[in-house]
Amino acid sequence: GGVFDYILKPLVFDRFKNTLTKFSAHLQKLEDLSALAQTDVDRLLSGARQPSQQTQRLPKGIDALTLDSVRAIFTRPLKNPISAEEAGSHLGVSRTTARRYLEYLVSTQEVLASINYGNIGRPERRYRSNSEVK
Repeated sequence: GGVFDYILKPLVFDRFKNTLTKFSAHLQKLEDLSALAQTDVDRLLSGARQPSQQTQRLPKGIDALTLDSVRAIFTRPLKNPISAEEAGSHLGVSRTTARRYLEYLVSTQEVLASINYGNIGRPERRYRSNSEVK
């Protein structure tokens, strides 16, 4: 059934007893497997509460603090959608870094992207808050 807990030597009886008590309580939940959900298994293995939305793992290359800074751009209404270059300049990061975070927000549907076809050069992606559309 896997590891429930790990106790280092020297064994302290109260610690061992506490682990057995917790394990016994969790066995009651496991008796009815049809009612078992992933959150129950997560709680069983971690011994902690469910992770909040903010503590969930972010993809590689996405830092929570930088992501919050990018999200902050969209907390106030923008006159026009913003480009990755403008966002990068505002945040003090490269256009490429800003675009990676903006595209992540597009993938989570927090931000919408549109393409601006200019007269010269390649089309430019511009970003606006999803809440401005609704």
